[in-house]
Amino acid sequence: MKKLLIFVLLTPFFWACKGNKESSEFFKRGNFHFKKNELDKAEHFFSEAIKKTPDFADAYNNRGVVYLKVGRTDEALKDFEKAVSLDDSFVDAKLNLGRLYSEMGKTTEAENLFKSIEKKLEKSSDFFNFYGQNFVRQNHFLEAEQMLNKSLSLNPKNIDALANISYLKTVTNQSEEARAFLAKAQALDKENAVVMNNLAVLDGKERNFESAEKNLLLAENKEVNNIIYLNNLALFYFENDKYFLGKEKLEKALKIDDKNPYTLRNLGIKAYMDKDFDKAMGFFTKVEKSNPEVDYIYYYIGRTLLAMGKSKEACANFKIGAKLNDSWSKKYSDNCR
Repeated sequence: MKKLLIFVLLTPFFWACKGNKESSEFFKRGNFHFKKNELDKAEHFFSEAIKKTPDFADAYNNRGVVYLKVGRTDEALKDFEKAVSLDDSFVDAKLNLGRLYSEMGKTTEAENLFKSIEKKLEKSSDFFNFYGQNFVRQNHFLEAEQMLNKSLSLNPKNIDALANISYLKTVTNQSEEARAFLAKAQALDKENAVVMNNLAVLDGKERNFESAEKNLLLAENKEVNNIIYLNNLALFYFENDKYFLGKEKLEKALKIDDKNPYTLRNLGIKAYMDKDFDKAMGFFTKVEKSNPEVDYIYYYIGRTLLAMGKSKEACANFKIGAKLNDSWSKKYSDNCR
């Protein structure tokens, strides 16, 4: 019977345990060292367990959790995928893989995994939070709100669900409701990193960048390798004309995951600020094609096209952004004829 042992990152990535006698000792030692935050040793012992039992799905899952904590996303992805391929009934590994797919922008793959385990996790507030978060990333706001309300009905004190529904309200231009949900979350935990990130997103949407940066730095201080906070900081620093600070955060994000669509968007912003507009458009169009839900992508396509003297095409993109509740695009869209 697989059981949950420990949580890491933004919201839980799960552990599980089983195995034969020979490899189980290595597995237990890996768990022991992880609990002591001795991650190199934890990785070593999980790897030894895998060497002894190459089809040890739980060891792949747990090693994937270690890799995530140290920012080795590609290796974590491979381990979660391997765990699922070895044991298609491994609910926790499917949940981990779905969450990672979602954060990487592979939202359709994530949705398919969540659908496959929904019945097994029908009483899990955390699961419906993850599911709703994935719908938010797809801009499927009706489905997102249904899932997040389900999460909160199962646990009204689920801080991550409160934070995620606040983000949903933010991107659908319901700022007062967003702040109300964040106030509930802060009443439960004033120093929650996810809540501070979402306050920053709300402030950034309203172009209150100083406040946004302050909250994101607090969040980053709690989770140094969190690519979401790094990319949000880079975005707001660039938009607030703090080029070198934005570049610094972007470089850190690139070391964690150079294929992340938000990281690619920020590479485009850097190229735009360097006045390399063709390069910027290369990044932006790549992101728009594969992940059109990425925040402000149509705004930056529009800004770049304007800089290239293509005002008609720029306006078309600003109008798309405005329809998607992008307040930055709307300012430009309103001036288009």
